[in-house]
Parts: sequence; structure tokens; C-alpha cells
Amino acid sequence: MRIGTSANNFYQMTSAVREGLAQVQQQIATGQKNATYGSMGMASQTWLDFSAAAARASALMDGIDAQQLRLKTIDSSFNGLGKTLTTTRSLLSGGLTAFQAGQSTAQNALVMITDLLNAKNGKVPLFGGAALSGDAVISAQAMIDGDATQPGLRALIHERIAADTGGNALGRLGLSSTGTSLTLSAQGGAFGYTLKGATTHVPGLNVTQAAGPPVTLTLSGNVTLAVGDQISFKFGLPDGSEESLTLVAGEAGFPAGPFNGAAVATALGARLAEVTPALKTASALAVAKAYFAGSVQRVSGSPAANATALAPATTMPWYLGKTSADPRQSVQALVGEGQTIRAGVQANESVFADLLSAAASLAVLVEDPALRTREGQTAMQTRILPALSDRGLAQMQTVFGLVQNQLADAKEVQRGVKTIADNYLSSVNRTDNAEAAAQLLALQNQLQASYQAGANILKLSLVNYL
Repeated sequence: MRIGTSANNFYQMTSAVREGLAQVQQQIATGQKNATYGSMGMASQTWLDFSAAAARASALMDGIDAQQLRLKTIDSSFNGLGKTLTTTRSLLSGGLTAFQAGQSTAQNALVMITDLLNAKNGKVPLFGGAALSGDAVISAQAMIDGDATQPGLRALIHERIAADTGGNALGRLGLSSTGTSLTLSAQGGAFGYTLKGATTHVPGLNVTQAAGPPVTLTLSGNVTLAVGDQISFKFGLPDGSEESLTLVAGEAGFPAGPFNGAAVATALGARLAEVTPALKTASALAVAKAYFAGSVQRVSGSPAANATALAPATTMPWYLGKTSADPRQSVQALVGEGQTIRAGVQANESVFADLLSAAASLAVLVEDPALRTREGQTAMQTRILPALSDRGLAQMQTVFGLVQNQLADAKEVQRGVKTIADNYLSSVNRTDNAEAAAQLLALQNQLQASYQAGANILKLSLVNYL
């Protein structure tokens, strides 16, 4: 019995040492003190909480990284748009020869803008708001040409120019005169010039305006015009802008002497012919602005030169993304517990719609040889060039730069959270290799001593038994 008892004690003792040895070896191999949560005792819940915090911080940083990449691509598109605008502005403001030779450059501006607005992050259109796939806008060709059933901007602009000019240089104005009076009448209804007024400092020359319809403006007086006397007219154009013309007595086409309605009509008609490019440019912009604002109307009736009204038109929707009342809210990045950063952008925002309006107008207008002239260039400089400003683009780029900074700050916060959690987890469950090695050596020595002691016990017990 003593042999059995001694053997059992020996096996129990060596088993405990071997188990301890195995645990230390596992700790060294895994770098962790505890293989299971249960083995951590009361610290297990705290360990789980810190582990969850580290995982959340990692996930948030991954989301922030994705948003930073997205915004970096958006910024690249902003830079590309800026370069395109600079090139186009240079064409309009440069020499006449370069302007006349730059039709393809002017038309490519619209292509470049639409391509940049269709930039994607994977399959997600960056300028499509909350849309997850597809393009943000239709192609430049579709904008200009439309399709088999819906007109594009080229057709709509050509119709509007015909309706506004009336097929002649007078812009749908009627000019009637008697010996000492001249009456202008706005006969185009919704089209052509509107009469804003006339001024003169010639004593006895009267200006009267009647609301109509049609609106009329009459100059009359039995007066004599001296060299240098002026009569100024102000006209409203289809895009909401104004054009002023001044007749100076004694200059070519407008002789000094007794006021003569027919002579004034002739001189005014000649000056109106000179500003026809301005009227055409304003017509194109009026159509393009309505198109990109989603309120398209087209000339009602044929021929367009005789039309007096607009009618609703159905065109291809140019914006294909999703629309939010606040575009920034369309994409939100979660950066902390209940904390989000707004980072959405939509191609139908006014800053982009204005650029598209100007670029599309330019693309159609430069097809007209009559506008590839000094007067045509001046008209486009006056009305299209300001719309190609990159000021609004720069402001939006600044806004998204601030968003980038916010994301970077939020990432640093989450990196700090993860560092704190990781440090705690390491301190609680990390194996101290030096301590474990010492413990391993001690256990190995203990096991060896146990084997030796066990052998002596068995030997002694056997002798006693014999």
C-alpha cells in the first residue's frame, strides 16, 4: 500500500509541475498570459471592454481612411476643374487669332468638366450625393445633342437665338418714325430686347415710355442736335443682363442737325446690328441656365423668328445622382460615438451648374462663324467669362479642406483611444518573456527534482517492502 500511495503522490506532483510547464510554454509561444477569458478571473470583463474599444477605434479609423481617400480624389477633380477653367478663360481673354482657332478647346471644356464630375471612388460617383453607383451627370455629347426624342442644348439654343433676334439685327424691336419722333416697340413677347429706357440731355427732346402691350419708348421734339449731343438707350437681354447704346451726334451714321426720327432709326439699327453677338450670347446663357436649373422651356411655335411665347420642354435629366436638401449631409462619416462629419457633394449644386451653363453655351456659340469675330469674342468675354470664374470652386475646395482637417483630427483621437486600450490589454495579458523564461527554468528544475525524488521514494519503498 505504501508503494501505491507513494506512486500516486509522485504522479500528482509531477503532473502539476508538467501542467505549469505547459502553461508557461504556451505563454511564451502566444505572448499571452491567459488562453481564455475565464482564466483571467475578475479582470475578464474589463479586458473585454478595452478589447471592444480598441476594435471600435480601428473600425472608425478605417472609415476615416476611406473618407480621406474619397476627399483626396474629389480635391483632384477640383484641381482639374480649375485648370480647365484657366485654359478656357485664357482662350476668351486672349488674342482674336487664338480665339478663332480655339473652337475645339472651347468645346472640350464641357467634356472635361463632365468627365471630372463623373469621377468615382470604386463604383461610387463622388459628385452624386448619396448615390452608390452610376454616373453623376450625363455626357457632354448628350447635353448638347439630346437623343431621338428629347432635344439637347444645341437645338434649344438655336431656337432661342432665332426667336430673340427675329431673323434680323433689331432683336424683335419695331422702329417707326415721323419727322420729329421715333418710337421703339418690343414686339417679340417673351423674346428679343426689352425696353429699359432712354436718356438725353438735349433740351426739348422728350422721352416717354408706355407699358403696353407692347411696351413702347418714344423720343420726340422739334430740336436741333449739336455735335456731341447724345441719346442713350438701355435694353434688357434674355439672360437678365443689360446692354446700353449711345448715339453721338456728328459721328458716322448719325449727323448733327434737326432731330429726325428716320435718321435716328437708321443710326440705332446700325448700332443694334453691332451688338447682335451680345444678344445671341445672352440667349444661349438664358437657355443653358434654365436647362441646368431643371426648368427648361423651349420656343413655342414655328418659325421661331415669329414666336412670342415659351412652352415647357422635356429634356434628358442631366444630373443622375441623388439630391439632398443639404448636399453635405448626403455623405456622413462616423468619426466617434455619435459624432459625424458631413462630406457630401452633388454635381447639381449651383457652383457646378453655373460652370456647366457657361461651358455648354460656349460650346454651341463657337460653332457660329458669325460669332468667331472680335464682337463675338467681346460678347463672350462680357457674359461667359465671369461665369467661368473659379472663385466658387475655390471656396468649395476650402470647405472640403476643412473637412479633411476634421477627419485628420478625429483619426488622431481614435488612434489615442486605440493606443490606451492596446496598452491596457498588453499590460494585463502580455507575457513578460524574461519572467516566463525564469519560471520555465524553475519548473524544469522542479520537474527534474521531482523525477529524482520520485525515483528515490520508489526505491526506498521497494527496499522496505522487501
